[in-house]
Amino acid sequence: MRSEFREVDGLAPNGIDNAPADGYEAFTDALQHNPDLRFPNLDKVLPLPPAKLPHWNGNKNDLLNAAKPAL
Repeated sequence: MRSEFREVDGLAPNGIDNAPADGYEAFTDALQHNPDLRFPNLDKVLPLPPAKLPHWNGNKNDLLNAAKPAL
């Protein structure tokens, strides 16, 4: 998914959009380290276009934790 947001003709409605690309990169990295992770709230923290992304402070751990199941 991250590459789709870094392509001019990708998923981003207005061309390249690095914010979702960076977010998907964080999930890719996390899953490479632990493929058993689950992110049931992914659509809330990193929705697909045309939905707008919620504010993200740039901290990968905050993004990953927001997408994990509530305890």
